[in-house]
Order: sequence, then C-alpha cells, then structure tokens
Amino acid sequence: MKTELQTIEITADSENNAEEFWFEFDYLFPVVSETIRSNGFAIVSPVEWDAIKSIKGFSEGPEYAKDALIEQEQNDENQG
Repeated sequence: MKTELQTIEITADSENNAEEFWFEFDYLFPVVSETIRSNGFAIVSPVEWDAIKSIKGFSEGPEYAKDALIEQEQNDENQG
C-alpha cells in the first residue's frame, strides 16, 4: 500500500487584518509566517494546518474575509 505525503498550500487573505492571529502565528510558526511574507504562500502538512487554524483570531475576520489564511487548491500533477 502506497502512502502519499499530503501537503497544503496556504496564502494570506489580504482583506483580513487579523492582528491578534498574526502576532501568535509569527511566534508559533516563524518559518511558515516568513515564507508567506516572502513568497506569498507556504506549504504545510495537514497537522500544521489544523494547528494554524486553531490559533486565536484565525476565523474572526469580516464576513467577506473570515479566515486569516486561505487554503489553495493543489495541482496533483507533481504529486505521486
């Protein structure tokens, strides 16, 4: 049975200020945070993504930009 490593591409939602979230995110995930700031996106594991989503302030944005970070669709072409 083949096990594939699943990854998730995330980007910042520029319409969500989320100051409280970013303060904690910068502290808890400094490499991921810096990667997003430098490259516009980062690749994380499902476990990391779940931990990031649990940071206070993640989903406290305005109705049109609820979450501080957005999960991007992955292109399966390079996976497998």
